[in-house]
Amino acid sequence: MSEIKKEVLERSEAYGKGLKLGAEGVIEAEEGLYASLLKTSPVDVVREKVDVELLEGLQEHNTIDLAAISHRVGTIGNHAFKKDDSLNKVTLSLNTTGKDAFNFTYDRSQQVNAGAPGDKDAGTRTKYGITRVSVDTHATGSRGQMAAVKTFLSDEAAKLLGDK
Repeated sequence: MSEIKKEVLERSEAYGKGLKLGAEGVIEAEEGLYASLLKTSPVDVVREKVDVELLEGLQEHNTIDLAAISHRVGTIGNHAFKKDDSLNKVTLSLNTTGKDAFNFTYDRSQQVNAGAPGDKDAGTRTKYGITRVSVDTHATGSRGQMAAVKTFLSDEAAKLLGDK
């Protein structure tokens, strides 16, 4: 089992100062907590070059690109479906950074409710051109520290909560 790195424990302490256990087990974060800790990141490039404005810009960029890629995948799919009656879907998994990816599935058709939402007596109809998008964000280059944290927490829980 690998040890939890010092910087992980230090960041845990920093986040802990802005987190509070609220009603019914919901942990509440101070407004802007994540953004406020960017400048104390143990990663040089984040500490020196990343701010909320950059992250918001990246989010806007990804919003535009997800729509653009969905449009292109659907356009390719429609033409492919027209040429090949047996083809029912086209897919794309586009790696972004590390192990993160944008995933697109474009289905020829799907049976959907023919009436208002929840109207189970309306029957079904065929809807053509169904777009599904997912964003896989592993948020880690290596999962070693997450594995170490999960093991630690599981062991701690067993000691605190297990058979006494």
